[in-house]
Amino acid sequence: MKCNSCNEEMKMNYQLKIHRASLFASVSLKNGTEEKQIKAAVCPKCGKIEFYTES
Repeated sequence: MKCNSCNEEMKMNYQLKIHRASLFASVSLKNGTEEKQIKAAVCPKCGKIEFYTES
């Protein structure tokens, strides 16, 4: 995946981590019965972050 801001190759498969949350907190996207884990791609050059899910 290329960064939309600077066209650098983004680093994939980062996971969101929530600090100081209640026990077993997690973040996901849900649509009806379908639920997907949120992942992030980070640009090493400009720092832009893109969120995505696996299809």
